[in-house]
Amino acid sequence: MYESLPTLLCPVPQSCIGVMQFVNNVLTVVCQLKSINGKPTKDQITDKLLIGLHSSFTAVHTNIFLHTPEPSIKEITATLKEFKDNETLLWISDISQYFSIFLFYLFTK
Repeated sequence: MYESLPTLLCPVPQSCIGVMQFVNNVLTVVCQLKSINGKPTKDQITDKLLIGLHSSFTAVHTNIFLHTPEPSIKEITATLKEFKDNETLLWISDISQYFSIFLFYLFTK
């Protein structure tokens, strides 16, 4: 049973889907394993969550990895969601800033 755990804990890499979908996929596989009396360890779940992250999550990955005491799965999930939400807000802010500059340029010509 546990020999097949790495294979079962291989949802689509996060680089192909959003981070929260990736997290949900991992947690779904964990629930499926528990339903057939498989019990992945917290370390196995944490490793899958952190190792599967896109390289843009390097900073948050390092912070989670070095956190003492070791964060729970819920804390890791919340941290990833917060990071994703902040990155999205920064991206929207950048877009609106460039759009404002564009409009200013367009109307002052």
